[in-house]
Amino acid sequence: MKSYFLIIVLLILNLGCETDFSFLPFSNLEHTSSDDSSLPDSVKRSYLDDAARLAIRYLFDQNSPDTASVIIPEGLIQWFYDGLISIHNCEKLPYVDYLTQSYPVHTFKNPDLYHIGIMVYESYEWTFAWRDGERLTGNSDVDSLMVNYDLILEDYHLYSGKGGAELKSLYPLNLFALSELFEEIEGVRFSEPLMWMGGSKDIQAIILNGGIQYIFCIGWGDCMAGCMYSHYWEYIVYPYSAVQFIKEYGDPLNVL
Repeated sequence: MKSYFLIIVLLILNLGCETDFSFLPFSNLEHTSSDDSSLPDSVKRSYLDDAARLAIRYLFDQNSPDTASVIIPEGLIQWFYDGLISIHNCEKLPYVDYLTQSYPVHTFKNPDLYHIGIMVYESYEWTFAWRDGERLTGNSDVDSLMVNYDLILEDYHLYSGKGGAELKSLYPLNLFALSELFEEIEGVRFSEPLMWMGGSKDIQAIILNGGIQYIFCIGWGDCMAGCMYSHYWEYIVYPYSAVQFIKEYGDPLNVL
């Protein structure tokens, strides 16, 4: 069965973008497009965040060396993004309108892509700048990270005599790797991305031999503790934006 699947994938890879995919032995298959030119900027931004978050999750799941990089691989983000846009652009497949228009589903915010918390020892002089609301501190290691990754000082608090800075990035970053860089600096107690509790919606992605499987999830019922109920929809995006609806399953939506 696997070899047969690979033959189908190779056929797809060797066909042009205008190919009619109706001959494929799959049901619920639509040839769509990853063109996002007609989408509002807010929608594109949401899918870019989804793609960046899926890329980070994938890198950590694979124990990739790229988990040490603050910059998320652009090609990997684009791959996930094209798949999400291809699903969004479907006009015939079941439930797409529901998941993209009526009740839009996007990735849950863990990991955070923009916000990082840094606890510091206030006995270090460079921390005074953050306390006074200054972005740059005079510490070359700190300022290098602030400038290189376009970080903004959003807030600064005192916790039991210890300082805590909240920084924001202007674009998606691997904040786990950035936290490790901050923790190497004298005066930093610890650093970590903002962590979110709960989560009623999410998208998961699995890279297959010939495409990406996307699993859309809606959860409800005490989601701060993990959601009592969940409902799922699965799609596979093949090369050249051939999208297949796989299945729907989970707790009945009528109790949502």
